Amino acid sequence: MTRLGHAVLVLAFLVLAPALGVPATTESGPASRAGQLLVATPSLNDPNFVQTVVFLVTDDATGTMGIVVNRRVGESTVADLLEATGLEPEGETGSIPVYGGGPVQTEYGFLLHTQDYDDATTFKVGTRYAMTTGTTALRAIGRGEGPERFLFALGYAGWGAGQLDAEIAGGSWYLAPADDALLFGDDAAKWQAAVDARYEDL
Repeated sequence: MTRLGHAVLVLAFLVLAPALGVPATTESGPASRAGQLLVATPSLNDPNFVQTVVFLVTDDATGTMGIVVNRRVGESTVADLLEATGLEPEGETGSIPVYGGGPVQTEYGFLLHTQDYDDATTFKVGTRYAMTTGTTALRAIGRGEGPERFLFALGYAGWGAGQLDAEIAGGSWYLAPADDALLFGDDAAKWQAAVDARYEDL
């Protein structure tokens, strides 16, 4: 994978939770699909979502937000990401993969990760996963103190009230349980593995 240039990342990884109306902790109610995976069916031909797997971060009566987890678009050093947000690196090392999280607000970055990391911009989704929207997590990753499993994504996928329900009813998507392999495993295999698991369960 190629490294991403600063021009792509200049506005990435700002604190977005207040702007998106995301609470500090996402409690999945009985009707909420937050914490599940949304898997594109083979019939979905929207170029933004063909063969995608989306982790649903929030889902309520006002709409749904998720991160596409199987479209890797490049790689960046932690130092470059910090500089892109106007921060000076302080000895952080290493590189992290960068994903296309969805077609909405692609200038912003999100860190999806396991719950073994937490800071002021982190909110939990279900019992195992979380999303962080601040830069402190980048420094932690660069010091080897970040979460066990994570991915960094630019942009997100969003649906208005009732929109996702209609798309699911129309056969474009189905829901699947989230697990580490489908979130953080081999990108090329994620969608097919999710599809295969569905038909094994039928």
